[in-house]
Amino acid sequence: MAKAILSLNQKASMKYAIIDVGSNSIRLMIIANGEPIFSDTATTRLGQSLAVNNTLGAEEFQNSIDAIKDFCNRAILAGVDNIKIFATEAVRAAKNGKIFEFSVFANTSERLHVLTGDEEAKIAYMGATTSKQPSLVIDIGGGSSEIAIGDNGAVTYSKSYPIGAVRSFSRSCDELTAVDSDLDNIFTDIVPVEQDKQCFCVGGTCTTVAMLLIGGDKYDVNKTHGYVIDKEKLRVLSDNLFTMGNTGRSKLLAVSVARRDIIANGTRILLKLMDKLQLDSITASEDDNLIGYYRVFLNEK
Repeated sequence: MAKAILSLNQKASMKYAIIDVGSNSIRLMIIANGEPIFSDTATTRLGQSLAVNNTLGAEEFQNSIDAIKDFCNRAILAGVDNIKIFATEAVRAAKNGKIFEFSVFANTSERLHVLTGDEEAKIAYMGATTSKQPSLVIDIGGGSSEIAIGDNGAVTYSKSYPIGAVRSFSRSCDELTAVDSDLDNIFTDIVPVEQDKQCFCVGGTCTTVAMLLIGGDKYDVNKTHGYVIDKEKLRVLSDNLFTMGNTGRSKLLAVSVARRDIIANGTRILLKLMDKLQLDSITASEDDNLIGYYRVFLNEK
């Protein structure tokens, strides 16, 4: 886990530390005066066992608690006086999710907010756009994927599906036929959307796809944010990722080591959603559910 030092000037202006407990990673964002000033990630694969026995594995459980505790301690040392922790599909779906919730409090004295599927979709939407225009947002996480549609700055429809990059890999590994069949059985109720909407996608899968399509050996948020993903280019990329297998994907320097085994599954989820929604393209956004949580639950617009 990378460590970073915050300046004294940054400490003086801090307000919130927000921690996202996801199925693939634990993420920290510190926000001051409405703007993100620091972020960090620890990949713990908390949701890795969901597809097998619907529980959080012991090692992933403890690694995630350790990461959350570390982030809380660092936030306190940096002068933050408001810490908010939220969890998504892994904790929401797991049989031992309540135990994890209690463990977070026991180790940090902070309450864990376990989001509903609708809440998860809403914060993804509010992270990606504050526009009053009709918009659609897809959020592909480790354990679930969400679709949110809105207009005039408010979400009018949302749906969470219990499949994400980690869960798909756990269920079908990276065998393309099995992955496609699995996704077709899950995304049974999706209908095409009207074409007058702004369309965004958020999450590590989406921004990694953008970086792979852009090219280069180094991930660059300045290039991925706002990049328009063409569906047919995504289809070619997805097919290639499955064909090359783990050996080939291990050479993709623009993809984090922790994501190389699951990225093919993530691309297939995005492609399947775009096919079913009949989207020719979608815009990648680095403003995701951490920003959305701040806007929705901390009443900062």
